[in-house]
Amino acid sequence: MKGRWIYAAAASLLGILTSFFHPAIAIVIFLLTFFLLKRNILSSKNAAILIVIYLALIMRSEFASEHNRTSLSGNESEFEITMKESAKIDGDLLTVFIEIADKKEKLAARYKIKSEPEKKTLTDNLGTGMTCRVNGTLQTPSTSTNPNSFSYQEYLNHNSIFWILEMEQLNLSDCSYRKSSLVLTI
Repeated sequence: MKGRWIYAAAASLLGILTSFFHPAIAIVIFLLTFFLLKRNILSSKNAAILIVIYLALIMRSEFASEHNRTSLSGNESEFEITMKESAKIDGDLLTVFIEIADKKEKLAARYKIKSEPEKKTLTDNLGTGMTCRVNGTLQTPSTSTNPNSFSYQEYLNHNSIFWILEMEQLNLSDCSYRKSSLVLTI
């Protein structure tokens, strides 16, 4: 395939596009491969490699698409969450990326801080890896209102986050650090 990697790149791109957009794109790869074979630009072996690359990327894209879904219904109100990173506090708004302990699903979380002492307490004590029991509502991220502008919803979906948890209360008395158990398999 020396000097022919552009065809492998095209096969890769078409494999991904087929998975995400329309199966009719498969016709393009087969016509392209047939054309390159008839013009003696590619050997049979290289054409087979292109088809294998194409099919492998279709399967990989389908696998990624299938696993990029939420397991939550949106009606849940009680959660056991684990802080996956440090919380960010901007004014009276706390934001953090979390994971639901039993479902292993990532969420973005927001909490409106009610007072300055609470803000100080949260700033000093809330940390990565802390597990808390909270109540709240799940909301879908808002879509972009301006065409071709940044879409927070697409950004979150790309990171496998489909919900924003609006926490009603965040008491540090309901939080603790869990010891993770390390299981060794031989």
